[in-house]
Amino acid sequence: MLKSRVERIAAMGTQYTAADIVGFLDRCLKDNLCWSFVDLGHPYVYTANSRLTLYADDSRWALVSDVSGYNPRAGRFSSTITWLGNALRDLKPAGDKDQYTYNVEFITLIEGGPMHEAVQHFQGSTQPFDITMRDQTFRVPADLSRWVPNIESRSWPKGAHAEDVGRYVAFEYADVCRATDAEKRMHLDPDVPMLMTLDQWHHRWWHYYPAGHDFIGEAPSSYETYPLLADVLVHRDPARYRPTLEPNNHWTNWPAAGSL
Repeated sequence: MLKSRVERIAAMGTQYTAADIVGFLDRCLKDNLCWSFVDLGHPYVYTANSRLTLYADDSRWALVSDVSGYNPRAGRFSSTITWLGNALRDLKPAGDKDQYTYNVEFITLIEGGPMHEAVQHFQGSTQPFDITMRDQTFRVPADLSRWVPNIESRSWPKGAHAEDVGRYVAFEYADVCRATDAEKRMHLDPDVPMLMTLDQWHHRWWHYYPAGHDFIGEAPSSYETYPLLADVLVHRDPARYRPTLEPNNHWTNWPAAGSL
């Protein structure tokens, strides 16, 4: 009997192990002090939507996160794309001697002007508002309670926030807000195959503070998500991702996001 494509690929083996991947994720922030891990609770960004995309072949692997959110300091709604893995290329140099690299790029989805106009509009009107995102026009209603769960406890539309608008478009127009394939491949070897995407997963914060020579949070190896994803990458089989932990990447589970 002929083996399935997945079985044939797995039988070929890989040049890396699941332990290699998880070990890489545990230590990469210390090895490259300008790198970031998947960040759903950044204190400067009101997180909206998020996605993980996996890429792999027999010698290369990559995990790419795409997190949309409103950054009040930058004044715009954007996507933060983070690359992790051994299939990365053309990363921007970082450090005072270019001894490190950056593994993050920011893609503007809605400029600051339209975001400000939307907030000003909803301060005094219950009529919908048209907003431009990626050179397309989308309608934002006055009632956002379906997408912004805590909005009932606030005076709406008075007191409208830019992050409310961002969270609405991130879920109602999710496909437009997410990073495109070309954007996710900006720093990937062009021929590495895409394996799977995840819109829901269990995530925990992980950060390295060089000044204290210390990690803060919970290492990727310490809970099931990333060992499971490592297994998927090694076998190149999405069916091996069988989590037991409840997904928590929805923005309501990250109240510290945007808190500074």
